[in-house]
Amino acid sequence: MTNLTSQIFHPGETQIQTAVGRRERVEEMGRVLMRDHLIEQHREFYAGLEYVFLSTVDATGKLKAVMVSGVAGFLTTPDDKTLRLDAKLSDALVQLGDLALGSMIGVVGIDLSNRRRNRMHGRVEGIHASHVDIRVTQSYGNCPKYINVRELTTHFEKTDLPVVENSRALNDADREAIRAADIFFIASFFDRGQGDAFEGADMSHRGGNPGFIHVEGDKLIIPDYFGNNLFNTFGNLSMNPVTALLFLDFETGATRHLTGTTAIIDEPARIALFPKALRLLEVTVQEVIVTHNATPLRWAMGEVSPHSPGPFSKLEH
Repeated sequence: MTNLTSQIFHPGETQIQTAVGRRERVEEMGRVLMRDHLIEQHREFYAGLEYVFLSTVDATGKLKAVMVSGVAGFLTTPDDKTLRLDAKLSDALVQLGDLALGSMIGVVGIDLSNRRRNRMHGRVEGIHASHVDIRVTQSYGNCPKYINVRELTTHFEKTDLPVVENSRALNDADREAIRAADIFFIASFFDRGQGDAFEGADMSHRGGNPGFIHVEGDKLIIPDYFGNNLFNTFGNLSMNPVTALLFLDFETGATRHLTGTTAIIDEPARIALFPKALRLLEVTVQEVIVTHNATPLRWAMGEVSPHSPGPFSKLEH
């Protein structure tokens, strides 16, 4: 198999790439970087993970950001076009129970112990009692910037059942947790219904030092730093402003899932308040789901990323 040869970026992505003067370079890079299959290195990488982060779009069109955790080996690749999640070794069916065949799904595999990260877009090809199969449409590696190193201290073992709390707005505990975060995961999707490789769901991460996210009531202001210039997330959001964010408490295993709408801010005066930010993303939160005991995994903090700018200093929380 070869790298992708058809159109690999949709109009939202190409518009931003053009605006920042990187369109031709990114297209050239994308032809080398992005594939319609999993290379052997990536197949081995996924097989060693104990957790993976997914963006899902269910049959009703609802977007979610999900973490699936399991015993190392719960992710396998029966062939280089398929990523399989073993339900017996993981909580895959609990997390993905509302999916349907053909549903869009985005994948970011990340090893926090070494900052390694790979990304994939695909479609659900099979849902079985024993496993879920995802068919690859795009696969590529991602840079490790803005990821703090963390080591697993507790490994996967099914224990307490999750306890879920729902609300329509952020409360003080939510705001405090978000302000303390140094990483979160962001889901987005673009679908015009034609089945092109660039259509589908995407999952990515955003990171920085604690305090890099500004919270104003039910709005989050998130700086966007220099990255790979593919603009998968921002390209999707420029065409479809719906997003889902997942925050993970590494000490307790709880998650905060936020859904809402977005606006991309390119006003120089506002951007200047956030060190090294190139643009800002404003998220208006519409729903909050806090899940206690979402995963039995726990992590200990390690080396801080040398790339993460400090928190903004000219705004009050």
